[in-house]
Amino acid sequence: MLLNLICCRDAERTLVIIKALRHCNSRVRDRFVALVSLGVASTTSTHTLTAELLEVLWTIFLPCNLTIFDTAVSEFTSARFLSTRKAIKLITLSNARYDTLGTIHNEMAKAYLHQSLTCDQDSTDLHESCCLTNVLLGALYY
Repeated sequence: MLLNLICCRDAERTLVIIKALRHCNSRVRDRFVALVSLGVASTTSTHTLTAELLEVLWTIFLPCNLTIFDTAVSEFTSARFLSTRKAIKLITLSNARYDTLGTIHNEMAKAYLHQSLTCDQDSTDLHESCCLTNVLLGALYY
């Protein structure tokens, strides 16, 4: 049962578990994050990084208040704009530190920007959005 929860690929269930672990020992939370990260890495190595797996990573590597805020905002914004917004948030977090977590934030930001480029969306400001995304991707890869 516990292994089934740890290996879940659902961001909503992962958020519920993270909230429940907030009151536990930090080692328990760290082990849960490690196991979920390994599960996502294992799936990604054999398949590809899906939007749902990226949301699971967003849930475990960012504070709960950011996750709740962006989930509420996602109902009112386009997928392209939300992916770009999450990437910008991750970029600002990764510039603050140069450790493993900063590297994870940087790689997640790249994944969100690639996701925003592949969104099929009709918009009048689609050109400006793609230009912004390409500039951010170029800066991250540099």
